[in-house]
Amino acid sequence: MTTGPHVIIHTDGACKGNPGPGGWGVLLQSGDHERELFGGEAQTTNNRMELMAVIQALMALKRPCQVEIHLDSEYVRKGITEWIAGWKARGWRTSTKAPVKNVDLWQKLDALVAGSGHRIEWHWVRGHAGHAGNEQADALANRGVELALQVVDLATQRNDLCVPLKALASELHQFLLQRERLRRQLLRLWRLLRARRDWEKRYQDEYGFEPA
Repeated sequence: MTTGPHVIIHTDGACKGNPGPGGWGVLLQSGDHERELFGGEAQTTNNRMELMAVIQALMALKRPCQVEIHLDSEYVRKGITEWIAGWKARGWRTSTKAPVKNVDLWQKLDALVAGSGHRIEWHWVRGHAGHAGNEQADALANRGVELALQVVDLATQRNDLCVPLKALASELHQFLLQRERLRRQLLRLWRLLRARRDWEKRYQDEYGFEPA
């Protein structure tokens, strides 16, 4: 039996667009100590962020603990406590033989739950109902969304910058091609002039005067 610290965890996920920019938030509480975690992704779904929040929470625990996880996602709670055994028995397929969605995250969560040594209790709470821990996790998840939106904005600015840079690169390429053509033309002209001078010199040596 796990005799480690008692840790209360609140998790939440958020997404603008679903799919779209999303974020996850985690509040860890142990005695008088608290820790907040959050992050985001530029293109994701709400369910993936709900899963990611729990994954990040469990990854933050550095020793086996007695854990209470409070979350407002029945998708995650039922998935990990009821559905996952059937999914695994069917090779990560649902009862309708369809591939399990977000299987990469479910497999990661399954490994954390099975191999961490934690004793975990899963508690569903109604979202946006005044539950202090859930509200704090929700706020953290929205900070993750803001972080993801900043990444999207930076990527957009970079793409906007790439357009004139690509045009400039194309113009530079054309300039270099024209310069090379001009260089070859000048080289041919120089060879013709040198051949003309050589002929004129031979002419003068033979006849004593310049050709007409």
